[in-house]
Amino acid sequence: MLQELPACFSGSKPQAPPPHQGRPIARLPELETPISPPSDMIVIESPRLPPVEIAPPQALYGTILKALGPAVRTYSRVEVRGLEHLPAGRALLAANHPGSLWWDAFCLAASMPERQIHFVAQEWDAETPLIGRFLRSTGCHFQRRSLTDVDIFDPVVAALQEEKLLAAFPEQAYHTWRSRRVLHRFSPHVAKYAALAEAPIIPCAVIGAEWAAATLTGWKRPGMPFHFPWAPPILLPLKIVIEFGPPATYAELLNEEPNSRGGECLYQHAADRLQVRVADLIGRHRPCEISREFYLNASSWW
Repeated sequence: MLQELPACFSGSKPQAPPPHQGRPIARLPELETPISPPSDMIVIESPRLPPVEIAPPQALYGTILKALGPAVRTYSRVEVRGLEHLPAGRALLAANHPGSLWWDAFCLAASMPERQIHFVAQEWDAETPLIGRFLRSTGCHFQRRSLTDVDIFDPVVAALQEEKLLAAFPEQAYHTWRSRRVLHRFSPHVAKYAALAEAPIIPCAVIGAEWAAATLTGWKRPGMPFHFPWAPPILLPLKIVIEFGPPATYAELLNEEPNSRGGECLYQHAADRLQVRVADLIGRHRPCEISREFYLNASSWW
């Protein structure tokens, strides 16, 4: 339950201080010579914050992007829209996760060759030795399973505070062919990351990966972020469109849900509003069905 706000947030106007009632105001005499500090005193000047600069990509990330980026952009004819919505500093991209084989992530990284995207993978990936080691070496971070474990010291929050660009897939699992038009419910982690780091969230729509890297059928158990396909996916040379929407802060997303309850539910309400924004971007290109089911917890065979 939300706590009662103090009087300073009640909306009442602050009262003006009482007047001096005609009494003269005392003024300090002006000094003829300025006062200089003693010679043994250390004077510390307040530092000026430098302008935000985009850091160059890490070594392995830059090598992979340099080697595969042009091929990915050519093979999938990657088209990018809405780059003007991306700030130079900290930001969190929230994208749908339509394709398998990380093809949507590859296309997203190839769309911005001059800037590194630090992807947020699942904690399950971190526990897999080879996958976890590879993702860490490319600058990836990992989402904790429990929302209550996310705090100001979380690596994802720390990376945002370092003015980095991060990308998360709040659906937490990619789709099969049957659910290719479904946008599953977003995890509240993405909203809590943005709230703690005071970072804007950029809704992002990836269109075409559901056909270019489709998982036709396969088994998935609850808690696992991927399917075991009966047949390996094939990367088809189909066009990929990536569109970024206007940024939104955590507070702005909450304003769209005025009847939300307090506590951790606020993060889920903000994530639900973010899901609607991503669905609106997808709807400009193809039909999109909004689901209130967490796909990570689902069990399916195809």
